[in-house]
Amino acid sequence: MSRQPLAAPQAASAASVSDRAARHTAIRQLYNTLDSYADRMALRMAGPIALVCSSLAWVLNWGRNPIPFAGDARSFGVLIFFFSIIIAFGVAATGFVMGVRYRNGLVEPELRRAWGLAVAPLALAYAAVTMILVAVVLQFIDVAFKELALEPFYAALVVGMMCGAVAYYVANRTLQITVRAVLNVFVIILFAGVATSAINIDDPRWWQESFSFLGTAQSNERSVFNATLIMAGILFVILQQFFMDDFIELRRRGMLSARTARWIRISLIALGVLMAMVGLVPFGSGGLLDTIHSVAAYSLAGILLTYMLLVRRLLPHCSAEFYAMTWFMVVVMVGAVVLHLLGSINVVGVELICFAVGGTWFLLFVKNVELLVSQLDEGERMLQAEAAPR
Repeated sequence: MSRQPLAAPQAASAASVSDRAARHTAIRQLYNTLDSYADRMALRMAGPIALVCSSLAWVLNWGRNPIPFAGDARSFGVLIFFFSIIIAFGVAATGFVMGVRYRNGLVEPELRRAWGLAVAPLALAYAAVTMILVAVVLQFIDVAFKELALEPFYAALVVGMMCGAVAYYVANRTLQITVRAVLNVFVIILFAGVATSAINIDDPRWWQESFSFLGTAQSNERSVFNATLIMAGILFVILQQFFMDDFIELRRRGMLSARTARWIRISLIALGVLMAMVGLVPFGSGGLLDTIHSVAAYSLAGILLTYMLLVRRLLPHCSAEFYAMTWFMVVVMVGAVVLHLLGSINVVGVELICFAVGGTWFLLFVKNVELLVSQLDEGERMLQAEAAPR
């Protein structure tokens, strides 16, 4: 049965509905304002950065004509790569602080965000993601245009355009950062780090052990794997700050108790801390450290499974399809564990299935929470339109 947009109870006073509608109108106007502010500030950053990078490329290659795309540290493709990483870090840090401070000046105290602890890891994450994406683009150019070399003016122009584009994109994203933006960065960092570790490890049969083996002393990729988990955990702690906006709104509407909202915040922080702990305390050291690693890893899975089992009680107004998919995913995860106990699949198989299924469910969870709040907004707008004098 399809669900209609949820509305406030009919018994609610017209004044109460009007107040809430006005608040949501203000929130929508806030995001429109943020969007305009972000675009203006992004353009302000992109122009000067493009000019500076173009000039640097010209100066660093003074007296050389043509300038090759690759081949040495002064090649314009190499300069684009390193300039982009530096730009992404600096612009992400600056843009995030500016965006949070601008937003905090417009919203109620309860919805204000802190930026002090989040700015450095978020800037590092955007620098890492930029490095990956720019490397892919430059690799394509290098393959598609063999032995590319340009005159100094055109090489400097390309450097300026590429660096300006990076600055504009990163600034626009971080000035109005959302839970989706942080979640996307989290997924890219986690996937890229684990995939890189698995591909480059010197033991081709690591998959007969567990994913934790990638971070042990026997792995030549342990630094990458463990750093990835630490960074991903920190990003998840940052993510909860943005995700909680929707739960605060649900609590205001009486659809979520203060106790439940507090439990959700604490558990989301715990997920990030436990993920970082798995990287901070690698498996294979023996004794207490191995126990800490295992407890952190199993607790991570346990909290996520608890979310899945209790989601209908926590959020009873989502779609029936979401709840049905949740139970299907729980069955898949439990089935994977049972098959492992029966000897059908190994530890890596169980971890891979549970990670993929659990991660997919969390993405659906975020999406459905956003949809629920959006439906509530739509319902209140309908009530306000019906109550308006004709």
